[in-house]
Amino acid sequence: MTISTSRRRMRSVTISVAVAGLVAATVGVAGANPLADSYGKAQIPGTNGAAVVVGSPWRPKPIPPQNVPQHPYLAPNGKSNIHVDAYQTDASSFPGPTGRGVSVKTVNLGGQSGTITQDSYGHLVTTAITPTHTIVVVMDRMLNVLSTHDLPLALNRIAPNGEVSVSGGGYFYLDNANRAIVPSLDGKIYAIQVHPNGTNSVAKTVDLSNHLQAGDQLHSALPDWAGRVWFTTGHGKVGAISDFFRAAHVMVADLHEPIKKSFTADSDGSMSIVTDKAIYRMQADAGGTPAVNWRTVYPNDGIRKPGKLSAGAGSTPTLIEDKWVATTDNGDPTSVVVYRRGPKSTGGGTQVCRVPVFPTGASADFQSLTYADGQILAENNYGYSGPQATIGGRTTVPGLAAISFDRSTETCRVKWVNNTVSSPSAIPRLSLANGLVYTASKPRRTNGADEWFLTALDWRTGRTVYEVKYGDGPLLNNNFAGFNLTPDGAAYMGVLSGVVRIDDTH
Repeated sequence: MTISTSRRRMRSVTISVAVAGLVAATVGVAGANPLADSYGKAQIPGTNGAAVVVGSPWRPKPIPPQNVPQHPYLAPNGKSNIHVDAYQTDASSFPGPTGRGVSVKTVNLGGQSGTITQDSYGHLVTTAITPTHTIVVVMDRMLNVLSTHDLPLALNRIAPNGEVSVSGGGYFYLDNANRAIVPSLDGKIYAIQVHPNGTNSVAKTVDLSNHLQAGDQLHSALPDWAGRVWFTTGHGKVGAISDFFRAAHVMVADLHEPIKKSFTADSDGSMSIVTDKAIYRMQADAGGTPAVNWRTVYPNDGIRKPGKLSAGAGSTPTLIEDKWVATTDNGDPTSVVVYRRGPKSTGGGTQVCRVPVFPTGASADFQSLTYADGQILAENNYGYSGPQATIGGRTTVPGLAAISFDRSTETCRVKWVNNTVSSPSAIPRLSLANGLVYTASKPRRTNGADEWFLTALDWRTGRTVYEVKYGDGPLLNNNFAGFNLTPDGAAYMGVLSGVVRIDDTH
């Protein structure tokens, strides 16, 4: 185990050219870290202590519990991965801030944290992504860094066009034994064991580099219900590793279609995977090789909208209860699409409803859909071409839309739209405990100010309940990262510089 100085991170799949300069200035493309002296210290200006709340305190209005089974090989629901559970619902059973006096705390990790998990000892486990490699970070709930582990240096993440790839650590999961299962840029998957005192050690490494062609990278990982560790690559390979912690038998299929999002694990043993062309149901065959059960092509005009990292579906598949799967397409405008998800023999892959959201010519959703109690939430990311798009008082096209999905008739319609909140790239997070959905927003400012807010909306009506400014400047950009809610009511959010903690003042 290595207690390291850190470097620098970003999330979801790639970020664009101006950030390469932002990254280099903050971290150093060669791996040197000018922030090493401040690593692990909360010293991002103006983001620590009591914060002003605009709006009204919220009286909790709980949402009915989710029908999502606990995955046997993942940490408890709400604590295991960037999208809360194996069904990727983004709906947490934990409470979040209610606006009754709010305090903000930040930690500088020298890189962006996007996936934030929680182990059984109460630690936060995250990654910091830099231009050259990934760092696993263990913290306590007050953002005190307990240990870090540098994964190996690899090829520079910065591509010739200036994009910074965040495959290899942007998506990881915490398993049922407090192990972070992290794909790395060196073509290996690392299992990092977190210990009760917050230290960590390498429990297992599986080398997959011989399955990767030149330029390809490990993208995401998630276990199936039998315990196989599945992984995807940016170029479209899907693999399954049986007996990961012993023999590690690897079987790989090639879909020959780029994969830019994560995937879901169904309790029936199947995996739902979306590429830039189609949505798939896959399952391991008798020999353990990933096999396609059905493939459904979604509407796609072939145009990469500003706000998306590819000309493809923008959303990790979200499983709806025990029968459906939802994602967004790449039409104009973007639509939320719901399919039956069972085996092909029972109608799996059939589209049951599709509803457009946001304006034609200004519609792009590159975030996972949020689902709870017959409602799907989509977010407009149109205009987010990378962090440079929100510098100097600029922001993106506003909009969050709730889709009512009638499970008895398999129909969907727009229930409400909030056209005032600009959320450039955040992954909205619903609290089932209090009925609020949280996002990171940035208003347009004619004076050039770059102010970032935690915005809480009423899940049922879309009304903005309250906002609290958590910081100023480009390093407070959430940049495709998610929220993590904890049982004590705090919200944690990854930003370009590290992690922000937002909590009611107790």
